[in-house]
Amino acid sequence: MKPVIVYVDDEPNNLVVFEASMPDDWEIHVFDSPVEALKVIRKLAPWVIVSDERMPVMSGLEFLEVATQIVPEAVRMVVTGQTTEQTIIQLIRRAKIFDYVTKPWDSEDISARIENAIAMNRAAVERAQLTEALRNKLAEIEASNKELSRVTNELSAAKAAERELRSELEKWVPAQIVGAVKEGSLKFPLRLEIVGIAFDIVNSSRLHNEEIFDRPIRSQILRLFTEAVIRNGGIRENHSGDSAYAHFGAFSDLADPYAAALAAAREFRVGLGSLASHSATPFECGISLHSIPDTLIQIHEIKVTTQYGDFVQKSFDTQSPGIDLLHRMEKLTHELPGSNIIMSRDFFEHIDGSKLRVAPLGSIIFKGQNQPAELFLLPSDQVGEAELKSFVAANFIGTFLKLAG
Repeated sequence: MKPVIVYVDDEPNNLVVFEASMPDDWEIHVFDSPVEALKVIRKLAPWVIVSDERMPVMSGLEFLEVATQIVPEAVRMVVTGQTTEQTIIQLIRRAKIFDYVTKPWDSEDISARIENAIAMNRAAVERAQLTEALRNKLAEIEASNKELSRVTNELSAAKAAERELRSELEKWVPAQIVGAVKEGSLKFPLRLEIVGIAFDIVNSSRLHNEEIFDRPIRSQILRLFTEAVIRNGGIRENHSGDSAYAHFGAFSDLADPYAAALAAAREFRVGLGSLASHSATPFECGISLHSIPDTLIQIHEIKVTTQYGDFVQKSFDTQSPGIDLLHRMEKLTHELPGSNIIMSRDFFEHIDGSKLRVAPLGSIIFKGQNQPAELFLLPSDQVGEAELKSFVAANFIGTFLKLAG
């Protein structure tokens, strides 16, 4: 199904350029009048609405506010010549704008931003479909239980099924592990080499009580990290309010867990930039990557007998000094501006770094570690050579080398 894009602009030339430059696999509808667009927008059911801000009769902001009432599921973007912080904040708050494009816009840039908006719309639709499917399923179960309650033997079977379902839910662990246990392909505890990724919010206390899109910013950051990990085949194992840890390669058939972990880290960093651009409170995260050999992987089981019966709670975790190193590596990046990705030599040797702007940092001995760790940095755009040189001189054993690329 083609994504449906609506573009509104009172300048005909912009409409022509927009329609001609967008991908062929998008269904494009352009309007030179917001009033005309509103007449048909419900029927078009757009995935993304892009509107110029300055138009006669009705401004882009006014148009998007009305469009929100008609097609609330559409992701909204605005084209504006004004880039002051107060103007952008007003756009975001009044019409819940996903993104803004400054004039004059570039075809590649605006299409890339629309692609992100399409992905956001698709995710929202999928969530709504899953919610509706779950609601329908629950309704079916309720109706079935009512019917089964009239027959003694069927009632007994329904109660047994309910107990089994409850027992399974109470033993929750990541889906990959459930499958492996059921298939009998893994016996715990076991030791494997995994690829770890962790993040922590820099100066997270500033974000307490801060919200964006009606949700705490810290919750939004964790969501971005989790989505990036899952999309690239990893497992997010644990998290706190300000940080999280995930890993790749333990139970999936990933051909290259190192490339997958790096892709997740870079995707997460891009998402952070987009989220920060919509927030009145800027924020940054440190991100670390490390290859962790001989990791102990366990499933813990606790059995409790109560007046209501026996209960079993299962949990899953990975244990290794390398995981501690992963978190200590990440903490180093808090000294640098922006969201930076730091990686160990064990990780770096498994990726193609020739096309990356990677800086070799040198070696450092962390507290609690027996051996020095040689580290590399994939710096943010805010890190210059002066900052990097000072950072290396203050922390590392070795010689500073200029940024590549």
